[in-house]
Amino acid sequence: MQLHKTISNQLSTLKHLPTLPHILLQLIKICNTDNGSLKDISAIIEKDPALTGKILRLVNSAYFSPSRKINRVDDAVGLLWY
Repeated sequence: MQLHKTISNQLSTLKHLPTLPHILLQLIKICNTDNGSLKDISAIIEKDPALTGKILRLVNSAYFSPSRKINRVDDAVGLLWY
């Protein structure tokens, strides 16, 4: 349990985690195809904790002012898409 708290504390202090390059390449590829879906995009984003955090932080910001907290990547991607 102590190890879990230590890891959680260290992760919570990180503000700028890099996005994994292969994840970005997958996103670019799926966005440039005609048969990609929001579900596919969400699945790729969920593979990268840094990107997931950035997107969830963005959609929960004052700019979007959601009526409820967005916790799911697919909800966030849907909000950004429309």
